[in-house]
Amino acid sequence: MIRRDCGSDWLLFSQIDHARIAGELALLWENEAIQPLPISDQFLSAVIHHDAGWQEWEQAPTIDPETGFPRDFTEMPMPVATDIWTKSIEHCRQFGMFPAIWVSKHFTYLAECALESRQEDAVDVAALETFLQQQRKNQPLWQEDVLDERVEELVESGYRMLQLFDRLSLWMTICEQTEISAIDVYGGGTLQRIPVSPFEITFEPWPFRKQEIRLGVPAKRIPQKRFQSDDEFQEELAHANVETLEWVIANK
Repeated sequence: MIRRDCGSDWLLFSQIDHARIAGELALLWENEAIQPLPISDQFLSAVIHHDAGWQEWEQAPTIDPETGFPRDFTEMPMPVATDIWTKSIEHCRQFGMFPAIWVSKHFTYLAECALESRQEDAVDVAALETFLQQQRKNQPLWQEDVLDERVEELVESGYRMLQLFDRLSLWMTICEQTEISAIDVYGGGTLQRIPVSPFEITFEPWPFRKQEIRLGVPAKRIPQKRFQSDDEFQEELAHANVETLEWVIANK
């Protein structure tokens, strides 16, 4: 779940919708100035479904007992997060070995980052080390099942491009962006993300086949407050107003 500040309220987004936005961007990607997608059909499946493991947890999301706030995806206990990541990887295996490897490498990267920052929590460290051990075992085994002489290049390009679309979608949804920022594109070069207004964005160089893209994501609005229990939070969420945030991405 993504928790976005909005005045005295929060807007809560589903990870499933975040992944869908990433997939819609990937679907329209590619022109002569930009690195093409690897194995586009499998890649699009990987991007759209890379957070599928969140679906069960988001049906009954929880609060952080220390703050009483709804848990943002960055605030999960690692035994819970690694279980979600594992389910996401397993879900993507149905689309082929490449999607499984790409998503596994994506979450391996996140686990390595978390391991550096959570050394004080023995439970988190144990969950992360177990997850990393399993994924580092799986990845070469899955790679052996791929009958493609370009396998190493496709593994790396797919993983890096998956990270690109994940970050583009998160950049849009986690907060209102006001500053120009750059993101590296696999294969060389950088992409400038340029906010024109709160819900209008352009990119340089322009990376899409269409000159204008409209994207929308539903969000539940709830008041910013300390909840006393998961049940209280879930009751508030059940009666929350749903609104749609919409962005226009246009070639200026």
